[in-house]
Amino acid sequence: MFPMLVPVELAPVEIRDVLWDDGVAWVATSSGADVYDEDGSLLAEVDDLPCSDVRVLGRYAGELTLGTECGAFQWHDGWQLLGRAAPVAAIVDGAVFYRSGRIFPYGDVGTAVVDAVDWQDGWAIATAEGRLVLDQAIVVMPGPVAELAVVDGELRIATHTGAVTVAADGTRVDLAHLATAAGEHWGTVDGALIGGDGERNASVRGAVVSMASGPSSTLIATTEGLWRLDADHARRLDEPTERCGEFVTGIERWHGRLVVATFDHGVCVETDDGWTRLQGLPSQMVNEVAVVDDALWVATSDGLARVDDAGIEVFGTVPDNPVRGMPGLNHAGVNDVTVRDGELWVADVLGPVRVRQDGRWDRYRWHVSGHSYQAVEACDTGEVWVASEDDGLAVLGLRDLGRRNGRSRWRQVNMLDGLPEDWVMDVACAGPGSAWVGTYRSGVGRIDADGWQPIVGLEGAWVQALELVGDDLWVGTADGLFVVRGDEVIRVGREDTRTLRAEEGRLWVGSRTGLSWIDAG
Repeated sequence: MFPMLVPVELAPVEIRDVLWDDGVAWVATSSGADVYDEDGSLLAEVDDLPCSDVRVLGRYAGELTLGTECGAFQWHDGWQLLGRAAPVAAIVDGAVFYRSGRIFPYGDVGTAVVDAVDWQDGWAIATAEGRLVLDQAIVVMPGPVAELAVVDGELRIATHTGAVTVAADGTRVDLAHLATAAGEHWGTVDGALIGGDGERNASVRGAVVSMASGPSSTLIATTEGLWRLDADHARRLDEPTERCGEFVTGIERWHGRLVVATFDHGVCVETDDGWTRLQGLPSQMVNEVAVVDDALWVATSDGLARVDDAGIEVFGTVPDNPVRGMPGLNHAGVNDVTVRDGELWVADVLGPVRVRQDGRWDRYRWHVSGHSYQAVEACDTGEVWVASEDDGLAVLGLRDLGRRNGRSRWRQVNMLDGLPEDWVMDVACAGPGSAWVGTYRSGVGRIDADGWQPIVGLEGAWVQALELVGDDLWVGTADGLFVVRGDEVIRVGREDTRTLRAEEGRLWVGSRTGLSWIDAG
């Protein structure tokens, strides 16, 4: 039997969803559900569910239904299981959607589901691959869907890379908001509540995860707590507690302690009593962490931070015509960091950066083509690979693959060399002159001078993380975690997997729903 993923508790009680029902507000949490009145006063705490981790709320057949990690429950002289004992993704009036794609009372979407709503006498279903399934069409979204909502007949889709509205007549409008929640307002990762006119109406603390409009106010659930919005004023309802976010984007070991980077809660460091959040980062949106000597380097959306015993030093974009070797980035948006031989390699939006052991910084913005570099990998065999959104890979240290960009020593590797697409999400070393490549929509494979060799069984995967452990390639995708062992592809988990880290026979796994590990020995 294949080993199971073991979850690691990162945070106190997390709020998952909110719903108004018969004049009271239900709040789904990781330890049950809370009930509030219209004034925002706590009426009851529901802690007697057969499964305490409540993920979604809804009404099935007109009755309040709580969707948990082990099924949907309704109250009938006690909590009764409705349908399958499986993780629930969404509840609508005529159906319960499970994360696997199964539907109660019958049906199957055929792929993993993240949300669903009733819309136009049918359903709008968001899948883990970033697609919107409608009765008559399948629509590609700009990124992973966070939440769906229907407001005055208009379908609203919050994604982590944008927001989309679909009118009743099918007219689609793509908005610039990086939305994490949808409702009468758009909620964002930094707690902004944006109205339909694009203006910020109010702000709350934490990334917005859900909202529900009631008779006189709107409840806002965030990664930091629960808020009530009246007109343009937000008031907190629950007691504040220190939290570590569950959307894990990076994992490291620093001074013997586990370090976890998160999408919306900065960086958390393991302590004897649990976890503590790192203070003083330039942004709470963190994409990766790495350790060089005694320093922790933190890649954020607004700069690169170096943390050591002396404190935190933040590096941003260099000025025009910078002095050669001076500290600084091509762009403040940093997507990845990695280490080889005591040197830090950085992928910011505009290209790679090298931080030498003697303190000099090399920026390679004009040495590579492409934009929005997502990942960097420095190999023991000498190559450095960086992955872009629109021109495949750039590689340093090879002569027999790709093309030189002018007189630069970097070479560009893209669809002309066999890649199935030019949007590359991650890259891993695969031996001299070769790399494992994870793409946005076209799976994973190996690239070298002989061309592209895809992994059969993962051709359409949305790849987000790669890690080689011995001869096994571990692949994190929007649809779950897989391991490639010889010619066999084995599914290990179904969570949206964002980062992987091998450590002494154990593989640490970071997903949108938390941290876990598996025996990979």
